[in-house]
Amino acid sequence: MARFFWVVVLMVGLLGCVALPTPIPNDGSEAASLYRNRCATCHALAHPKRFTATQWESWLPRMRQVMKERGVPSMSEEEWKLIGKYLINNAR
Repeated sequence: MARFFWVVVLMVGLLGCVALPTPIPNDGSEAASLYRNRCATCHALAHPKRFTATQWESWLPRMRQVMKERGVPSMSEEEWKLIGKYLINNAR
């Protein structure tokens, strides 16, 4: 019985570590899809409300530089603007 208890505790603990995706604003929009498809390929997708508009404005140039340094295919200027506008409009 004690072994069963610890197996259950372990399973509950492991399941608690599984992060379920949090819906992002306007998830079906072109901007949200671009954000999800491009940004989540390299790291966990940050919810737009994770940062303020000012913080997003400082993160985007950093991400552009990181992509360049890692040889990740860059996005067009229009795509960068679309993602930036999406994040800033949905920031906290």
